[in-house]
Amino acid sequence: MHLSDPNHYDKIYHVGTRYSKDANYYGAFGNENSSFTTPANELHRIRRTGLNSFFSRKNVIELEDIVQDKAQKLCDAIENAITKGQPMDLHHALRAVSIDVITEFAFGESYGLLETPDFGYDFFMLVLRLGPAAWIFRQMPWLKTVMRVVPESMVRALSAPISNVIDMQRVSPP
Repeated sequence: MHLSDPNHYDKIYHVGTRYSKDANYYGAFGNENSSFTTPANELHRIRRTGLNSFFSRKNVIELEDIVQDKAQKLCDAIENAITKGQPMDLHHALRAVSIDVITEFAFGESYGLLETPDFGYDFFMLVLRLGPAAWIFRQMPWLKTVMRVVPESMVRALSAPISNVIDMQRVSPP
């Protein structure tokens, strides 16, 4: 089967598919030990099992308080902008809601993007600037190995976005 035939799309890309993920595609993210980037279906199933309790019905229902809190922060920000007659970046504000909910649920502490004046613009620009690096690593997977042995100072000189990721990995959420 080949994806150039659209009739095969649903056979290949669905929950429970028997086709493994492409190791180079998912490996571009640089963490071969994560559940998300595991190419082999059987290993992915085993790794995912450890996360299942986080998505149980009980835990998702308990997540409602976090969602309500973040939604209220968004509503307050909208009301504040209206009161002041100022424009508001709803694109980043809505994305900030998602990130703040996810990080509080996953890490026990929110990134607090809703509490910044620009709703985490720098964070989202970091994610956007990482895109080209991911494509390069997909095409040249061997380059990840090289990047891991190159001194950090050189990596920082070569890529500002990867430098930002290094910094973010070292710092816990605010």
